[in-house]
Amino acid sequence: MKLLSKHILLILFIISGLFSGLNASDTTQFSEIELFPTMRGNALSIGFFIGAGFNSSSTDNLKSSSFINDRGFNKIPVLGMKDSKSRFPFSEAYKSNYPFNNNLKIAINANYQTNYYIDFGFNLSCNFINEFIYNEDKKLYLNNKKLLEEFTERTIILNEETLLKSGVGISLPLLGIVQGNYRRIDRIVKQNLSLFVGVSFATPLISKTTQYLQIKESEVLRYGNGTDKLTIIDGKELETLNAFRSYFDAVLSWHRSERMTFGVDLYFSYQLNSILEDTNWKQWYLGLKFSFFITPVRLKYEKGHSNSISY
Repeated sequence: MKLLSKHILLILFIISGLFSGLNASDTTQFSEIELFPTMRGNALSIGFFIGAGFNSSSTDNLKSSSFINDRGFNKIPVLGMKDSKSRFPFSEAYKSNYPFNNNLKIAINANYQTNYYIDFGFNLSCNFINEFIYNEDKKLYLNNKKLLEEFTERTIILNEETLLKSGVGISLPLLGIVQGNYRRIDRIVKQNLSLFVGVSFATPLISKTTQYLQIKESEVLRYGNGTDKLTIIDGKELETLNAFRSYFDAVLSWHRSERMTFGVDLYFSYQLNSILEDTNWKQWYLGLKFSFFITPVRLKYEKGHSNSISY
């Protein structure tokens, strides 16, 4: 940990030196770098962001009365299983890509910036989530020679949800960089790195599952309908669905401000309770989101006084 801290400080020192070197030839230019910036002034920012990423379950061997069999279900790898593509009936051509877990979020966000080392945040988002789980079982089917042969039959559950989610938390400013020109005070550029931690709560607006069977050796054997896929339940809400969800959230944000603010955030969210009431089915989410903020406070700078910077 000490070695990592030394490397981080060295990188920050190099960045600071680069900014100083770039501006040394022009005395009208300034740039300042500050670790854990404080005394920045009160400001309320209203923003919008959109993001997407991957998700997965945090546990395996899931069993529930909502599932079509009582064998334990496992999580599908984040990038999916290539052999779970479905084929057209009586054809070797693929009908669709293999399933993978993904999430999309659209949100509005409000940040209250204080004079101290802690800021406060609130967000309201709409989240679109696809999650796959599966299990496998060996079954005897008649092959092309009309002989019994053992094949792998996979049961797959696709859970599609639209969640309304709200969250609160605190934001910790880690690094601030201010650049500008004494002759053009209205064109100051600010960059900052911050860490947000908080909790959020959600309820499903739409929840539906498709439960189907699929023969793994689809190039050899098909069902009676000529396809490798047999849908058992389509678009039905799970019977033991939990209507209340809670999450731990963490976001590492880089924002750049001039007249408007935009940023790129790396987000992580971990579910604290289960999707279903009768099993421990939790999810985690990881992705990138792009944000745009409007801050109704003008950035101010006075020559030689870094503490006069407020944002």
